[in-house]
Amino acid sequence: MCIYICDPGNMDGYQATKLIRQFADKEKANIPIIAMTANAFEEDKRNA
Repeated sequence: MCIYICDPGNMDGYQATKLIRQFADKEKANIPIIAMTANAFEEDKRNA
């Protein structure tokens, strides 16, 4: 399981999730990912 903050700095949780989902090892690519954010703007909701 991965727990990410959506916007920490270099790579945000959205980018990290896309990268993980592209792993060749399907077991690793399909791990549960939990993302958290304090952002509550409409744009943030759309991105999630």
